Amino acid sequence: MRRDMVRIRRAAGRIALPARRASAGFALAARKVRAAAPVMLGLVLAEASPMRRLLLSLLLLLPSLSFAAQERALPWTGAGANGEEIRFDPDHLERPAILLFWATWCPYCKALMPHVQAVYDAAGRDKLDVYAIDIKDDGDPVAELKARHQTFTLVRDGDAIAARYGVIGTPGLFLVARDGRIVYTRVGGSRPEQVEAALRQALGLPPAVPPARR
Repeated sequence: MRRDMVRIRRAAGRIALPARRASAGFALAARKVRAAAPVMLGLVLAEASPMRRLLLSLLLLLPSLSFAAQERALPWTGAGANGEEIRFDPDHLERPAILLFWATWCPYCKALMPHVQAVYDAAGRDKLDVYAIDIKDDGDPVAELKARHQTFTLVRDGDAIAARYGVIGTPGLFLVARDGRIVYTRVGGSRPEQVEAALRQALGLPPAVPPARR
């Protein structure tokens, strides 16, 4: 048991380290470590009794939750719809921001984005920014947003930004508070209605009106 505790403390230390050093490099490293955490835990739990499995799982979970509550957004620079430079600096935000990683060919993005637009409309342009960061795409994102009547700030060719945030597939979504903290991250498999509800709650907006009443 003592050996198991030493091993889990070392694993937990690797996860908790970025929470103690608020830098962009360590934030990215934290995502990679958290992705590997289930593998490390599996090695420890393979030979453990049921009680040990429970205790060790709880020990590993606590530092991970602590980091998630402190994680900050990363700065980036991208190109807008007309090639203009767009800078995102989480240390100097005027309002909360949604970072939406999408592609014109992605059906899940197409299903989610009207719900993000509804949140944007409910909050107002002076209370919320929405950056539609186009990634892994050979299509025409400008024409696509126009056809969908979506008024987000487009960021073209955002693959480098996606890499900084650890986004591999689409859609990826982060809500960044005005102080630069990431306060909501879309979890894979979340339904569009669930994402909209979570964003509204985090932003202090009223619940969505049921579709039949819109």
